[in-house]
Amino acid sequence: AELLSDNNLLSLKVVRFKGKDKLNLVQRKEYGHQCLLLGVTQAMDYIKTLNETNVDLSGGVRKDTSLFDFSSFAEAWKNACVYNSWIDMTPPAIYIYDDRLEIVSYGGLPYGLTLEEFYKGSSHPINKALWSIFNSLDLAKQTGHGVPTIISHYGKEAIAVSENFIMVTIPFSFKPTWALSKNTIKGLSKEQDKIVKMIEENPYTKINEMIKETCLSAS
Repeated sequence: AELLSDNNLLSLKVVRFKGKDKLNLVQRKEYGHQCLLLGVTQAMDYIKTLNETNVDLSGGVRKDTSLFDFSSFAEAWKNACVYNSWIDMTPPAIYIYDDRLEIVSYGGLPYGLTLEEFYKGSSHPINKALWSIFNSLDLAKQTGHGVPTIISHYGKEAIAVSENFIMVTIPFSFKPTWALSKNTIKGLSKEQDKIVKMIEENPYTKINEMIKETCLSAS
């Protein structure tokens, strides 16, 4: 009841760091103090906006590559929320680095479930009432395809399991534009440098805003 309350102390955190470690925090979003179902979907929607597509035309045929497999992330995140050990109200979290996503849930494997069964996709809900609600809203399924989906894209090494937590690591296919630093781009004009700074401050800056600030043409 506390988890699904419209006014609670729960807060799902999505934290982005600059680089490949936790030394430099650049953005922190919280989806909390509301129904857990809303927080889960809002965090998932935000991560979806980060999933850029890289277009390669060098071979004469267009090749699109996504930054990461969103279906694997979605399965990892939904599972993290529904299978999390909520006894002490420690919520799962999403950590974003320049080269990967990490989804962390707490409590380790459900009681009675072996590691091998876990990798094969055996489903063993910790909180059956919560799982039933997630299932009725298509946020969780007892088909057991979540973990196998992640493994099929990133291998078993993407999932770290300990007594106290489960962490899924989803590597990026390329360095995203929102992770680029002016220190990695040399020889820019004054206008180009201004565009880079605008994107660093707001990855969703519109082209018409760049035109207004730089007096450059759209092309």
